[in-house]
Amino acid sequence: MEKKIKEFFSTVQTGVITDAMYLLGIEGWTTDIFPMKPEARIFGKAFTVQAYRIRSKDEPNYTIYDLAEKWEEGDVLVIDGLGEKCSLMGENMANTCMNWGLSGVVLHGRCRDYGQIREVLGRAAQDVERRIQIFEDGQLEPMPGRTPEETLEMQIMQVLGKARDNTGDIAGRHLGLSNSAVVMAVSGARGSMLNLTQMAGCVGQQAVRGERIVRGYEDRTLPHFKKNDRGAMARGFVMNSYKSGLNPTEFFFHAIGGREGLVDTAVRTSQSGYLQRRMINALQDLKVAYDMTVRTTGGRIIQLEYGEDSTDPMKSSFGEPVDVEGIVSNILKEEI
Repeated sequence: MEKKIKEFFSTVQTGVITDAMYLLGIEGWTTDIFPMKPEARIFGKAFTVQAYRIRSKDEPNYTIYDLAEKWEEGDVLVIDGLGEKCSLMGENMANTCMNWGLSGVVLHGRCRDYGQIREVLGRAAQDVERRIQIFEDGQLEPMPGRTPEETLEMQIMQVLGKARDNTGDIAGRHLGLSNSAVVMAVSGARGSMLNLTQMAGCVGQQAVRGERIVRGYEDRTLPHFKKNDRGAMARGFVMNSYKSGLNPTEFFFHAIGGREGLVDTAVRTSQSGYLQRRMINALQDLKVAYDMTVRTTGGRIIQLEYGEDSTDPMKSSFGEPVDVEGIVSNILKEEI
């Protein structure tokens, strides 16, 4: 009977066994291998590697590269690190597996599916190409008050924005609430989850004046792309994260988007500063007199009541002179 069970389990995919045991609450040899979300599956054969320290030069030293010949695309590597001591070696193994096209790595009881982020971005790129084809065939229905081209651009921005958010969700599941960067963002000390998404998931679409990047060379943004290419990559979508590193074209698009931010900051500072200066000069000789009227230093009346309701904004309740509901609720609480 035991032999039949082993033969059966050898034909079933690792992820299916893991998910079934997790949902049934059965503890066993796959209890700690959790899929990142309920519908995720780890496909292919699973190779379990144990990391041992080399005791002498005479002993054989099997490395991860010795197993590479047995792997096929879509297989899963399960790393038994024998405790936290081998975590660095496990990380190196995981990175190597990602480069060799494995569909997932199970390291220290957590499934690190490197193919999932790429899958999300790949589906988004295909969706963009599909919408572009519909537009070129003349079948795209324009939104009210928009041309077909403007409608296409808005739809592409939505698709790529959603893809970036999804990659952030995938990366966020790996980080966990105990991660220092997550704690900093959630507590409000500094940064946001968008920053973490760009660091670990995908930087996303670079925009100039709220639109995709279209200016550059004749009929294309850079000479690396075909003319009149409306695809995601050709119009400033950065598929990589800061951790994985940007390629040259992505780096250039990122510099374009970043430049707009710098210019906006500089322009806004000067505009708001000048506006404040003009307001101060216009209001510097006004005062509230003892009869609650607003007058100039020469005694000329500007307002019969300050702000027309004699309400001090610093002491008001969201613009209202008196917070009636707040007072009533406090009194009723005291009576109860």
